[in-house]
Amino acid sequence: MWSQRQLLWHGLVLFSYIAISQADVFVVDQKPNDFITHGLTNITNNETSPNILDPITDALDPDWLTSINYTRWMMGLEDAISKGDTNLWAQTINKTFDLPRVIEEIKTSTESKATCFACKFIVNLGRSMVKSNKNDQEILNLFGQLCTILKIQTERVCAGTMALIGVDVLEAVKKSDMSSAQICSFLRGDVCLNGYDERHDWKINISKQNHTPTHPTTPPPENVPVIRILQISDTHFDPYYEQGANADCGESLCCRATDGEPKSKEAEAGKWGDYRKCDAPLRLIENALKHISETHKDLDYIYWTGDLPPHDVWNQTREENLLNLRLSAALMDKYFKGIPIFPSVGNHESAPCDSFAPPGSPARKNMSWLYDELDKEWSRWLPSSTSETIRKGAFYSVLIKTGFRLLSVNGNYCNQNNYFLLWNSTDPVDELAWLERELAAAEANGEKVHIIGHIPPGVPDCLKVWSKNYYEIISRYEAIVMAQFFGHTHFDEFQVFYDTKSFKRPVGVGYVSPSLTPWENVNPAYRIYYVDGDHPKTSRAIIDHETWKMNLDEANRNDNPVWYKAYSAKRAYNMSSLLPKDWDNLISRMNTDKYLFETFHSIERNTVYHNLYGFLEEETSFQQTVLNLGYGGLHFLAEGEEFLANQLKDKTPKFGEEYDFIVVGAGSAGATIASRLSETKNVKVLLIEAGGYENLIMDIPVIVNYLQFSNDINWKYQTEPSESYCRGLRDRKCNWPRGKVMGGSSVLNYMIATRGNPLDYDKWAEMGNEGWSYAEVFKYFQKLESMQIPELRDDEKMHNVDGPMRISYPPYHTPLAESFIKAGLEMGYPTIDYNANQNVGFSYIQATIMNGTRFSTNMGYLQFPNKRQNLFLSMFSHVNKVLIDSKTKRALGVEFTKSNRTIRVRARKEVILSAGAINSPQILMLSGIGPVKHLEEMNINVVQDLPVGENLMDHIAYGGLIFLVDQPVSIATRDLMNPMNPYLNDFLIKKVGPLTVPGACEALAFIDVDNPNKLDAYPNMELLFTGASIVSDYALRYTVGYSDEPWNKMFAPIFGNYSWMIFPMLMQPKSRGKILLRSQEPMAKPRIIANYYDDPEDVRISIKGIRAAIEVSKTKSMQKFNSRIHDVLVPGCEDHEYDSDDYWECALRTFTFTIYHYSGTCKMAPENDPTGVVNPRLQVKGIKGLRVADASIMPSIITGHTNIPTIMIGEKVADMIKEYWKKKLNA
Repeated sequence: MWSQRQLLWHGLVLFSYIAISQADVFVVDQKPNDFITHGLTNITNNETSPNILDPITDALDPDWLTSINYTRWMMGLEDAISKGDTNLWAQTINKTFDLPRVIEEIKTSTESKATCFACKFIVNLGRSMVKSNKNDQEILNLFGQLCTILKIQTERVCAGTMALIGVDVLEAVKKSDMSSAQICSFLRGDVCLNGYDERHDWKINISKQNHTPTHPTTPPPENVPVIRILQISDTHFDPYYEQGANADCGESLCCRATDGEPKSKEAEAGKWGDYRKCDAPLRLIENALKHISETHKDLDYIYWTGDLPPHDVWNQTREENLLNLRLSAALMDKYFKGIPIFPSVGNHESAPCDSFAPPGSPARKNMSWLYDELDKEWSRWLPSSTSETIRKGAFYSVLIKTGFRLLSVNGNYCNQNNYFLLWNSTDPVDELAWLERELAAAEANGEKVHIIGHIPPGVPDCLKVWSKNYYEIISRYEAIVMAQFFGHTHFDEFQVFYDTKSFKRPVGVGYVSPSLTPWENVNPAYRIYYVDGDHPKTSRAIIDHETWKMNLDEANRNDNPVWYKAYSAKRAYNMSSLLPKDWDNLISRMNTDKYLFETFHSIERNTVYHNLYGFLEEETSFQQTVLNLGYGGLHFLAEGEEFLANQLKDKTPKFGEEYDFIVVGAGSAGATIASRLSETKNVKVLLIEAGGYENLIMDIPVIVNYLQFSNDINWKYQTEPSESYCRGLRDRKCNWPRGKVMGGSSVLNYMIATRGNPLDYDKWAEMGNEGWSYAEVFKYFQKLESMQIPELRDDEKMHNVDGPMRISYPPYHTPLAESFIKAGLEMGYPTIDYNANQNVGFSYIQATIMNGTRFSTNMGYLQFPNKRQNLFLSMFSHVNKVLIDSKTKRALGVEFTKSNRTIRVRARKEVILSAGAINSPQILMLSGIGPVKHLEEMNINVVQDLPVGENLMDHIAYGGLIFLVDQPVSIATRDLMNPMNPYLNDFLIKKVGPLTVPGACEALAFIDVDNPNKLDAYPNMELLFTGASIVSDYALRYTVGYSDEPWNKMFAPIFGNYSWMIFPMLMQPKSRGKILLRSQEPMAKPRIIANYYDDPEDVRISIKGIRAAIEVSKTKSMQKFNSRIHDVLVPGCEDHEYDSDDYWECALRTFTFTIYHYSGTCKMAPENDPTGVVNPRLQVKGIKGLRVADASIMPSIITGHTNIPTIMIGEKVADMIKEYWKKKLNA
């Protein structure tokens, strides 16, 4: 690629500006005009205007530049270096001249006249240094020091560049007799037009014809035979790539053991490669070649267009580059046995990079060391007739088959970074003359021709004079040159060649393939061409091409590289054929069609998406789609049958039957407790569940919202009406779903797995709850966990890999989620493992998911067919009350209703209520345990006066923060369920794709809105990111419960738009609600008084959370998709100024959104604390043989999502129960 220019030319440019900034060095004998005088005065006075360099560049001539006192400048500089005081000097330069902008111009080939001036200055400076009797090493040392001082690169890169490349540059400039203006005009092209040199304006002889045939204007007929050609380019294999190495080392190549320790987890190199300045590891290349050989078994030929070594251009040797060549050739031969491969040479194959010395160069620069080896390695595919030209200049001609010829050119003799061309640029090694002769012979023989090479002609790297001659050749032989194939840029591009007379008629096309290396910020890719095949009138024209890619981010996250067809040219660009005129027409259409231009730009740079997978897919026929879905459906049903076969069997207990332990509720805690207690073989455990079996339909992550419609699996609670919250919801009530199914709410929830913050549990301990500090509960978090995320599995200190609950990232993330994580980095937040005591930062959600489907506690703890004979299950059993002896105050058992029968069962040891933060307090109060006044109001005999139902807590958020985007990068139900899209079948067959995202929840951030820059803070806000919004699916209107008027005013106008949301979720609410009975009737739903926003502090922090979420939307990462807030005024809040605190408070109270984390209603507290219901051993105070173990016992709500902490509570209480009865039996 452009590594030499990036490393060396930056230094040259900076040299020129360094000189100018030293005001006292200008001793001007000639002043060409007053404008120059004015310009130099401004520079001297440190008042440079932004445009001053352009007039200077136009006016300054080489003679004037040579009159600068370089000796004085060098003495001052050397003095600063010797004193070690260069900071002020460097700051002055950077302040006076916008050096970063200039460097960026050079990197992106958008050079201005300032670059030209820099070039001229540096050439004169170098020659002045030579005249001052400085030797080469002294000059290079000075360059290296400046490179380091100005932080162009690290010290070792600067030193290596000067030692390896600077020698050639100096030698080339010293030997050339060209003026500085001529040298710069030659090297920098159009930005330096005032240095004409006729020696570099040469032409080759091209044979003429009276009537030159033109390129075919009609495409090949339909259904002709095709030849399939693979193009692989820019592999850049790095033998020193190391997983986990520093990928952010600040050099032009990272991800090596020598790059220092990574500063964070995010800075570590991925297993399969890295988007930063890292080249391809061997495993990536082998995976690509293996995939290609297994997927494309019908390949006819391979075009291999160069650049094999890595980008460590400051540190290369000939020996290493030759080893790279041999290994790369051996790999190609290994995976593509019997398939003809046609290579071309890249600019990185030489050492130093870009240095391809022409004949007449010093003997030490003779290219035979490389060309002879190329001939040797390529000979396994090429005939011996190619050897002569390969050894001469690494180009060759080969007849692929009768009438079809391939020409491979060496573009390095057009490379402007090949400084040896200053000595002789006139068709070095006679390559273009050879190309013309070969084409003339092919024309005479009636052959069609493909041309391959590495550097595309016409790009900034290619000398203008070489490109001009190449264009003339292509224009002359347009009738037989059917296609050209290049690499080098790493991007997916094309070139249209026009006739050199009118420059209007398209005569040829150059296809520029994307790279296999991910350096820098590209996904690995390759291309397949479909070429007019063998038939009497074949043209060998390109019929179509398709590009395949691998999402490197997903590959590293899942340790599973997946290659996919990104697009086909005809379909993506809506082209009838791929003739030159069609590509010319595409350019014209892109001028007026914004969407089409975005399509091209997305394909070229991988930034715009056409669907959730990023790019256009080939259309599948309706019949094939039906067959695919049919197969996928049968596959899914078979899995469902297997799943049901492994469930615990339902058993109806006999009236009065005895068990050692009775566990009420088979949810997150209950399933855990029943499973752990039944590990003791000599105990008999009964698990009572009000609902029925879980099934695989419930376990499709994306449809979690739809589960709330079911009366069979959802208790469908609602809060009492309120004027203070939920005002925009139907009847001013919040919907409170709760799981009524095996697995409980772990089957209805959004699967987000968070432990909470260590300070949460330390706070519990500080309240007097012994045994509940983070250090004491940590082992239970580990015990329950089976970490499946590859990069976290190795953290044995924080994670476990063999617990019952599988935790992983969802297999798919939308592009928006990826941008959300990057937005955090922009805002100064790290990407964290929030389950490893990393308090503040952004992260993809860790979820209770396995193989793309929900993993509930039912699956984790209760799937052991025929292995647990002492565990009994009674489903569809509604517990009415706990049976308590009012005299001894001992729990005797429970009463429940099943199939309209009332059944009583007895507990020899204990009853454990794990019915959740709503049902557990309801059952206690129905059993006579609760606030005496309330129980008396309900005419219930009081057994024990306890504050049951008090201390109700929940996490709440604003539910109206929608951000619209222009591209289909968010999850929309209509897209997912459209059978013509691949998503549904991808899930049914492979369990991948967007259906694996839990209710569109993809990522989150924990922050402290009061201390946003404090990374060790105790977070008071979670920003929950969803790759969809409430207008993405009509069902969401009803599951949340939006009332008609606000919905129609605010959301209906944008329904169906691609969008995303952030729910700014209050982590530490101060407001407290309560649960009350509605009647004595066990089937009656309790009264839920949430009291949201009762405390003003909750409002204040929530408003700050809203503003933090809006700031995320403004980052560059989110603006990539033109994210913009839907800022229609919230109905009922129109009287408040938009974005004022009063407005947002009104909005919070209108669209109050719960994330279903109800907790605290059977509060744990020490025996002497009157606010508690259970003691730290979770025993109900004053009642023997009765415990509560679920989220209701939390004295304060945790920071995060409550499912994993609830399972932890189940694990811990199971151990406490076992320990208690073991001691009791021993006694």
